[in-house]
Amino acid sequence: MNGVNEPDEMARFQTFWIQMWKNKPLDDSRKTGAASGTKMAFYSIIEAGARAHALAQRERCYAIIITALRSLKGEEVSHKEFRSPIISSAQSSLNPATRKKYICQVIQLGVQSSDKIFHEYLYRALIDIGLEDELLEFGGPDLVPFLQNAMQTKYTELLARYYVLKQQHVLAAHVLLRLAERRSNGLENFLTLDQRYSHLRQYLNNAVIQAKSASESDGLPNSVRDSGLLDLLEGKLTVLQFQIRIKEELESVVCKLESAPNNSEAEVLQTVKEKVKELSLDLKSITQLYNEYAVLFELWEVKYLFMLGL
Repeated sequence: MNGVNEPDEMARFQTFWIQMWKNKPLDDSRKTGAASGTKMAFYSIIEAGARAHALAQRERCYAIIITALRSLKGEEVSHKEFRSPIISSAQSSLNPATRKKYICQVIQLGVQSSDKIFHEYLYRALIDIGLEDELLEFGGPDLVPFLQNAMQTKYTELLARYYVLKQQHVLAAHVLLRLAERRSNGLENFLTLDQRYSHLRQYLNNAVIQAKSASESDGLPNSVRDSGLLDLLEGKLTVLQFQIRIKEELESVVCKLESAPNNSEAEVLQTVKEKVKELSLDLKSITQLYNEYAVLFELWEVKYLFMLGL
Protein backbone atom coordinates (compact mmCIF):
# COMPACT_ATOMS: atom_id res chain seq x y z
CA MET A 1 0.00 0.00 0.00
CA ASN A 2 1.50 3.35 -1.01
CA GLY A 3 2.78 5.51 1.81
CA VAL A 4 2.70 2.73 4.42
CA ASN A 5 5.78 2.40 6.59
CA GLU A 6 6.03 -1.25 7.66
CA PRO A 7 7.63 -0.72 11.14
CA ASP A 8 5.16 2.08 11.97
CA GLU A 9 2.26 -0.05 10.77
CA MET A 10 3.22 -3.01 12.94
CA ALA A 11 3.92 -0.72 15.89
CA ARG A 12 0.31 0.47 15.61
CA PHE A 13 -0.85 -3.14 15.47
CA GLN A 14 1.24 -4.13 18.50
CA THR A 15 -0.07 -1.12 20.46
CA PHE A 16 -3.61 -2.18 19.63
CA TRP A 17 -2.80 -5.73 20.78
CA ILE A 18 -1.38 -4.59 24.10
CA GLN A 19 -4.32 -2.29 24.81
CA MET A 20 -6.82 -4.98 23.96
CA TRP A 21 -4.99 -7.70 25.87
CA LYS A 22 -4.77 -5.64 29.04
CA ASN A 23 -8.51 -5.15 28.64
CA LYS A 24 -8.23 -1.39 28.35
CA PRO A 25 -11.34 0.38 27.09
CA LEU A 26 -12.27 -0.31 23.48
CA ASP A 27 -14.90 2.41 23.68
CA ASP A 28 -16.30 4.87 26.24
CA SER A 29 -18.89 2.40 27.47
CA ARG A 30 -16.18 0.22 29.01
CA LYS A 31 -14.68 2.76 31.41
CA THR A 32 -16.36 1.24 34.44
CA GLY A 33 -15.31 -1.65 36.66
CA ALA A 34 -13.17 -2.43 39.68
CA ALA A 35 -9.86 -0.64 39.92
CA SER A 36 -8.14 -3.50 41.67
CA GLY A 37 -8.45 -7.21 42.29
CA THR A 38 -8.33 -10.01 39.76
CA LYS A 39 -10.94 -10.53 37.08
CA MET A 40 -11.55 -14.03 38.39
CA ALA A 41 -12.46 -12.67 41.81
CA PHE A 42 -14.78 -10.17 40.18
CA TYR A 43 -16.44 -12.82 38.01
CA SER A 44 -17.00 -15.01 41.06
CA ILE A 45 -19.39 -12.51 42.66
CA ILE A 46 -21.32 -11.12 39.73
CA GLU A 47 -24.54 -12.62 38.51
CA ALA A 48 -24.57 -15.31 35.86
CA GLY A 49 -26.05 -12.97 33.27
CA ALA A 50 -23.36 -10.38 33.86
CA ARG A 51 -20.71 -13.10 33.70
CA ALA A 52 -22.04 -14.29 30.36
CA HIS A 53 -21.98 -10.69 29.10
CA ALA A 54 -18.40 -10.27 30.28
CA LEU A 55 -17.39 -13.50 28.54
CA ALA A 56 -19.09 -12.33 25.35
CA GLN A 57 -17.09 -9.11 25.53
CA ARG A 58 -13.87 -11.05 25.92
CA GLU A 59 -14.80 -13.26 23.00
CA ARG A 60 -15.16 -10.13 20.92
CA CYS A 61 -11.55 -9.37 21.82
CA TYR A 62 -10.56 -12.94 20.98
CA ALA A 63 -12.22 -12.59 17.58
CA ILE A 64 -10.20 -9.46 16.83
CA ILE A 65 -6.96 -11.36 17.47
CA ILE A 66 -8.03 -14.25 15.27
CA THR A 67 -9.05 -11.82 12.54
CA ALA A 68 -5.58 -10.30 12.76
CA LEU A 69 -4.03 -13.75 12.36
CA ARG A 70 -6.25 -14.51 9.37
CA SER A 71 -5.22 -11.26 7.74
CA LEU A 72 -1.52 -11.83 8.43
CA LYS A 73 -1.88 -15.27 6.85
CA GLY A 74 -3.24 -13.59 3.74
CA GLU A 75 -6.95 -14.29 4.03
CA GLU A 76 -9.48 -11.67 3.00
CA VAL A 77 -10.84 -9.83 6.05
CA SER A 78 -13.63 -7.28 5.84
CA HIS A 79 -13.31 -3.82 7.38
CA LYS A 80 -16.61 -4.42 9.16
CA GLU A 81 -15.20 -7.51 10.87
CA PHE A 82 -12.14 -5.76 12.26
CA ARG A 83 -13.32 -2.12 12.34
CA SER A 84 -9.79 -0.84 11.89
CA PRO A 85 -7.54 0.16 8.97
CA ILE A 86 -4.50 -1.35 10.65
CA ILE A 87 -4.92 -4.89 9.43
CA SER A 88 -6.09 -4.01 5.93
CA SER A 89 -3.05 -1.82 5.33
CA ALA A 90 -0.66 -4.32 6.91
CA GLN A 91 -2.16 -7.06 4.76
CA SER A 92 -1.06 -5.32 1.57
CA SER A 93 2.35 -4.15 2.78
CA LEU A 94 3.96 -7.15 4.49
CA ASN A 95 6.04 -9.76 2.73
CA PRO A 96 5.57 -13.49 3.56
CA ALA A 97 8.57 -13.69 5.90
CA THR A 98 7.36 -10.69 7.88
CA ARG A 99 3.83 -12.08 8.03
CA LYS A 100 5.15 -15.34 9.48
CA LYS A 101 7.26 -13.44 11.99
CA TYR A 102 4.29 -11.46 13.29
CA ILE A 103 2.04 -14.53 13.30
CA CYS A 104 4.53 -16.26 15.59
CA GLN A 105 4.74 -13.19 17.82
CA VAL A 106 0.95 -13.00 18.16
CA ILE A 107 0.74 -16.70 19.06
CA GLN A 108 3.55 -16.38 21.61
CA LEU A 109 1.88 -13.37 23.22
CA GLY A 110 -1.40 -15.23 23.37
CA VAL A 111 0.13 -18.31 24.98
CA GLN A 112 1.78 -16.12 27.63
CA SER A 113 -1.65 -14.97 28.78
CA SER A 114 -3.12 -16.59 31.89
CA ASP A 115 -6.53 -16.71 30.18
CA LYS A 116 -7.05 -20.44 29.64
CA ILE A 117 -10.33 -19.89 27.83
CA PHE A 118 -8.50 -17.81 25.27
CA HIS A 119 -5.88 -20.52 24.87
CA GLU A 120 -8.53 -23.01 23.75
CA TYR A 121 -10.13 -20.39 21.51
CA LEU A 122 -6.73 -19.64 19.97
CA TYR A 123 -5.79 -23.30 19.49
CA ARG A 124 -9.07 -24.11 17.72
CA ALA A 125 -8.71 -21.05 15.51
CA LEU A 126 -5.12 -21.88 14.53
CA ILE A 127 -6.22 -25.35 13.43
CA ASP A 128 -9.14 -23.88 11.52
CA ILE A 129 -6.93 -21.28 9.81
CA GLY A 130 -4.32 -23.86 8.83
CA LEU A 131 -1.54 -22.74 11.17
CA GLU A 132 -0.98 -26.19 12.69
CA ASP A 133 2.83 -26.00 12.39
CA GLU A 134 2.93 -22.74 14.33
CA LEU A 135 0.52 -24.17 16.91
CA LEU A 136 2.69 -27.22 17.52
CA GLU A 137 5.84 -25.10 17.75
CA PHE A 138 4.57 -22.34 20.03
CA GLY A 139 1.61 -23.90 21.87
CA GLY A 140 1.67 -23.69 25.65
CA PRO A 141 1.84 -26.46 28.28
CA ASP A 142 -1.94 -26.87 28.03
CA LEU A 143 -1.78 -27.78 24.34
CA VAL A 144 -1.30 -31.50 25.00
CA PRO A 145 -4.37 -31.85 27.27
CA PHE A 146 -6.36 -29.76 24.78
CA LEU A 147 -5.50 -32.15 21.95
CA GLN A 148 -6.00 -35.21 24.15
CA ASN A 149 -9.49 -34.17 25.24
CA ALA A 150 -10.75 -33.29 21.75
CA MET A 151 -12.62 -36.28 20.35
CA GLN A 152 -11.66 -35.65 16.74
CA THR A 153 -9.27 -37.56 14.51
CA LYS A 154 -7.59 -34.37 13.28
CA TYR A 155 -6.71 -33.30 16.83
CA THR A 156 -5.31 -36.74 17.65
CA GLU A 157 -3.18 -36.64 14.51
CA LEU A 158 -1.84 -33.27 15.63
CA LEU A 159 -1.01 -34.76 19.04
CA ALA A 160 1.06 -37.45 17.31
CA ARG A 161 2.81 -34.77 15.23
CA TYR A 162 3.50 -32.80 18.41
CA TYR A 163 5.20 -35.79 20.06
CA VAL A 164 7.27 -36.41 16.92
CA LEU A 165 8.31 -32.75 16.87
CA LYS A 166 9.38 -33.01 20.52
CA GLN A 167 11.17 -36.32 19.78
CA GLN A 168 8.90 -38.20 22.18
CA HIS A 169 8.72 -41.19 19.87
CA VAL A 170 7.18 -43.73 22.23
CA LEU A 171 4.29 -41.40 23.03
CA ALA A 172 3.85 -40.70 19.32
CA ALA A 173 3.71 -44.43 18.63
CA HIS A 174 1.01 -44.96 21.27
CA VAL A 175 -1.09 -42.13 19.82
CA LEU A 176 -0.76 -43.52 16.29
CA LEU A 177 -1.74 -46.96 17.51
CA ARG A 178 -4.82 -45.48 19.16
CA LEU A 179 -5.72 -43.83 15.86
CA ALA A 180 -5.36 -47.11 14.01
CA GLU A 181 -7.58 -48.92 16.50
CA ARG A 182 -10.24 -46.21 16.64
CA ARG A 183 -13.65 -47.53 15.67
CA SER A 184 -15.34 -45.71 12.82
CA ASN A 185 -18.44 -43.88 14.00
CA GLY A 186 -19.47 -42.61 10.58
CA LEU A 187 -19.64 -39.03 11.89
CA GLU A 188 -16.35 -37.68 10.54
CA ASN A 189 -13.99 -38.16 7.65
CA PHE A 190 -16.48 -39.96 5.44
CA LEU A 191 -13.86 -42.37 4.07
CA THR A 192 -14.40 -45.22 1.69
CA LEU A 193 -13.32 -48.66 2.89
CA ASP A 194 -10.15 -48.53 0.80
CA GLN A 195 -9.29 -45.10 2.18
CA ARG A 196 -9.84 -46.30 5.74
CA TYR A 197 -7.54 -49.29 5.26
CA SER A 198 -4.97 -46.99 3.69
CA HIS A 199 -5.17 -44.80 6.79
CA LEU A 200 -4.87 -47.81 9.09
CA ARG A 201 -1.74 -49.00 7.32
CA GLN A 202 -0.29 -45.49 7.39
CA TYR A 203 -0.98 -45.05 11.12
CA LEU A 204 0.47 -48.41 12.04
CA ASN A 205 3.51 -48.06 9.79
CA ASN A 206 4.21 -44.61 11.22
CA ALA A 207 3.74 -45.98 14.72
CA VAL A 208 6.35 -48.67 14.03
CA ILE A 209 8.75 -46.02 12.69
CA GLN A 210 8.24 -43.92 15.82
CA ALA A 211 8.74 -46.93 18.08
CA LYS A 212 12.01 -47.76 16.32
CA SER A 213 13.12 -44.15 16.75
CA ALA A 214 12.46 -44.20 20.48
CA SER A 215 15.41 -43.28 22.70
CA GLU A 216 16.24 -42.32 26.25
CA SER A 217 15.26 -38.74 25.35
CA ASP A 218 11.63 -39.78 25.70
CA GLY A 219 12.13 -39.62 29.44
CA LEU A 220 10.48 -43.01 29.95
CA PRO A 221 12.02 -45.56 32.35
CA ASN A 222 11.87 -48.52 29.97
CA SER A 223 13.05 -48.81 26.40
CA VAL A 224 10.64 -49.68 23.65
CA ARG A 225 12.12 -53.19 23.51
CA ASP A 226 11.48 -53.68 27.23
CA SER A 227 7.89 -52.53 26.91
CA GLY A 228 7.22 -54.77 23.93
CA LEU A 229 5.70 -51.85 22.04
CA LEU A 230 7.56 -52.57 18.82
CA ASP A 231 6.50 -56.23 18.87
CA LEU A 232 2.92 -55.16 19.58
CA LEU A 233 2.85 -52.75 16.64
CA GLU A 234 4.39 -55.18 14.17
CA GLY A 235 1.92 -57.81 15.36
CA LYS A 236 -0.94 -55.37 14.71
CA LEU A 237 0.34 -54.85 11.17
CA THR A 238 0.38 -58.60 10.58
CA VAL A 239 -3.17 -58.95 11.89
CA LEU A 240 -4.27 -56.05 9.70
CA GLN A 241 -2.88 -57.85 6.65
CA PHE A 242 -5.00 -60.89 7.54
CA GLN A 243 -8.04 -58.66 8.00
CA ILE A 244 -7.55 -57.04 4.60
CA ARG A 245 -7.14 -60.47 2.99
CA ILE A 246 -10.38 -61.75 4.59
CA LYS A 247 -12.24 -58.61 3.59
CA GLU A 248 -11.13 -59.05 -0.01
CA GLU A 249 -12.20 -62.72 0.02
CA LEU A 250 -15.65 -61.84 1.38
CA GLU A 251 -16.07 -59.04 -1.16
CA SER A 252 -15.34 -61.62 -3.84
CA VAL A 253 -18.08 -63.84 -2.39
CA VAL A 254 -20.51 -60.90 -2.51
CA CYS A 255 -19.70 -60.28 -6.18
CA LYS A 256 -20.32 -63.94 -7.07
CA LEU A 257 -23.64 -64.05 -5.24
CA GLU A 258 -24.80 -60.79 -6.80
CA SER A 259 -23.78 -61.85 -10.30
CA ALA A 260 -26.10 -64.90 -10.10
CA PRO A 261 -29.08 -63.85 -7.95
CA ASN A 262 -30.76 -66.68 -6.09
CA ASN A 263 -33.57 -66.15 -3.61
CA SER A 264 -32.40 -69.05 -1.51
CA GLU A 265 -29.04 -67.34 -1.00
CA ALA A 266 -30.40 -63.87 -0.24
CA GLU A 267 -29.91 -64.36 3.49
CA VAL A 268 -26.34 -65.57 2.98
CA LEU A 269 -25.61 -62.55 0.80
CA GLN A 270 -26.90 -60.18 3.48
CA THR A 271 -24.81 -61.93 6.15
CA VAL A 272 -21.65 -61.66 4.09
CA LYS A 273 -22.28 -57.96 3.41
CA GLU A 274 -22.71 -57.33 7.13
CA LYS A 275 -19.41 -59.10 7.85
CA VAL A 276 -17.63 -56.97 5.24
CA LYS A 277 -19.03 -53.87 6.92
CA GLU A 278 -17.86 -55.13 10.33
CA LEU A 279 -14.35 -55.54 9.01
CA SER A 280 -14.30 -51.90 7.92
CA LEU A 281 -15.18 -50.50 11.35
CA ASP A 282 -12.13 -51.37 13.42
CA LEU A 283 -9.21 -53.74 13.88
CA LYS A 284 -10.17 -57.27 14.89
CA SER A 285 -8.15 -59.68 16.99
CA ILE A 286 -6.48 -62.68 15.40
CA THR A 287 -8.95 -64.94 17.25
CA GLN A 288 -11.95 -63.02 15.90
CA LEU A 289 -10.64 -63.16 12.35
CA TYR A 290 -10.07 -66.89 12.51
CA ASN A 291 -13.26 -68.01 14.29
CA GLU A 292 -15.80 -65.44 13.13
CA TYR A 293 -14.67 -65.05 9.53
CA ALA A 294 -12.19 -67.61 8.18
CA VAL A 295 -13.84 -70.65 9.77
CA LEU A 296 -17.42 -69.39 9.43
CA PHE A 297 -17.10 -68.81 5.68
CA GLU A 298 -14.69 -71.70 5.06
CA LEU A 299 -11.93 -69.52 3.68
CA TRP A 300 -9.51 -72.42 3.34
CA GLU A 301 -6.59 -70.49 1.89
CA VAL A 302 -6.79 -67.90 4.64
CA LYS A 303 -7.03 -70.62 7.28
CA TYR A 304 -3.92 -72.21 5.83
CA LEU A 305 -2.07 -68.89 6.07
CA PHE A 306 -3.18 -68.59 9.69
CA MET A 307 -1.74 -72.02 10.44
CA LEU A 308 1.55 -71.05 8.80
CA GLY A 309 1.60 -67.90 10.91
CA LEU A 310 2.09 -65.67 7.86
